[in-house]
Amino acid sequence: MSKETKLGIFAVIVTIGAIWGYHYLKGKNLLSRTQIFSAHYEDIGDLMVSSPVKINGFQVGSVTNVYLEEENMQTIIAEFTVRNDVRIPGTAQAVIVPGGVMGGASISLKFDRPCSGADCATTGAVLEGRHLGLIQSMMGGADIDDYLDKLKSGMNELVDTLTIMSDDPNSANLVGRSLYDTRQILENTRVTTAELAIMVDRLGRQMEAIMGDLKTVTGTLKTSNQDIAGLLTNANAVSKQVADADLGATIRTSRETLERVTATTAELGKATEDLKSILGKIENGEGALGKLINEPELYDQLKATTRNVELLLQDVRLNPKRYINVSVFGKKDKEYALPEADPAFPTTRQ
Repeated sequence: MSKETKLGIFAVIVTIGAIWGYHYLKGKNLLSRTQIFSAHYEDIGDLMVSSPVKINGFQVGSVTNVYLEEENMQTIIAEFTVRNDVRIPGTAQAVIVPGGVMGGASISLKFDRPCSGADCATTGAVLEGRHLGLIQSMMGGADIDDYLDKLKSGMNELVDTLTIMSDDPNSANLVGRSLYDTRQILENTRVTTAELAIMVDRLGRQMEAIMGDLKTVTGTLKTSNQDIAGLLTNANAVSKQVADADLGATIRTSRETLERVTATTAELGKATEDLKSILGKIENGEGALGKLINEPELYDQLKATTRNVELLLQDVRLNPKRYINVSVFGKKDKEYALPEADPAFPTTRQ
């Protein structure tokens, strides 16, 4: 046999194995004959393709397809296969049973009695679908109802007992005292919570006021930002001028100026003292100026002398010939005639 023939046979075997494995993973065994059924559900939980189909826990098939019904898109259709040697009544129910907290749901076929002949469901039949919860899957419907009724009754009695025990502060039962203490703690917690809510409300209003004030201050700072920037600029300029200036020379110049001012002030004080001394002498009549001020007679004489000098000068101006007489040919002088309006004697005019 050639290599090509061997490779061809190997390829066919691999292809057939791949097809069989693919369908087997989907729950179809191509090597055995099976029946195909379907069921409609509103909720399938964790049911998926290749989930097992069981009768009383014994696997007789698997789920091959799950899809939504196209007409209403609310009903879910699950298709599953069952071994050909298993006969199922047409009234059987395909119940989805959760696999537990770890997931992995399965279909359990429920029926009362085996079938024969026309009572058996044929391939392609649609069985009644149901879905059980986790608790319902562990016990029957009637059992769970009885259990819930008993649980409800027991819980009511327990609540009543705990209520009575929690009202007795002197209960001898440790649980009763604990319940009473717990109730008191809860009551105190309720009161504390109410007071805390009031405090939080007050604090909230105070925080709103503080935030309002802070907003105002922020607005003021924002408004004054330009002025502050100007002040900082001026301060920087002044600092630069101070840094650039010869501060030592300025201090020496200021010191020399201060010394000169001090010397001038001393000289001015001395001059003031001298002036004060001179004024004192004048006031005491010492010296010509003092006598002139303190002796009225001297003042009157000086005043009269000044007046006479003024009159003399006026007369010389008015009558120069009286004082200067130049005679070339020996002319005889005229006698002095008193003028009618002599300024020296204003009273003669009368």
